[in-house]
Amino acid sequence: MPISMTLCSIGFLIGLALVDTRPPRLHPTQDYWRQVIESTAEVHLPKGSVSCGVLHLGAEAGSAVHCIAQAQRKGIAFWVLSQAPGIDSQVWTLLKGNRDDLTAVEFDSYDWETRGKPSFTSYAVRCKSYEIGRVQRRKNYDFHEGAISCVRK
Repeated sequence: MPISMTLCSIGFLIGLALVDTRPPRLHPTQDYWRQVIESTAEVHLPKGSVSCGVLHLGAEAGSAVHCIAQAQRKGIAFWVLSQAPGIDSQVWTLLKGNRDDLTAVEFDSYDWETRGKPSFTSYAVRCKSYEIGRVQRRKNYDFHEGAISCVRK
């Protein structure tokens, strides 16, 4: 009897060692990340501003640039949300302004796992202007810059 009790105890301990008590690891989809960035950016939008679009990485910026130019000419507040390349995180820029002011709020999801759910940290910078992103052709792939980004003061 003592041998079977010992084997039972060893089996029980091995079973406990194999049980992973950590919460399941999240793998958010791109659609989910878009929902998170849109709700996060919403609190930074100027009241009554015109949306010039949400531009995913590799998107054409022409219509957003046209919208920005019209809004600035009319003195209307505007915003555009543009995804930028990230190495190990989701990176977005909210460019917002009016005729006399241009600001970018930079969002980065880096280290979101330690915060417990998909989320972003952010900081704001003043811009002297904005620039259109380029596509750099590489041997095996194309590298896309963010469609629209801030040229810092």
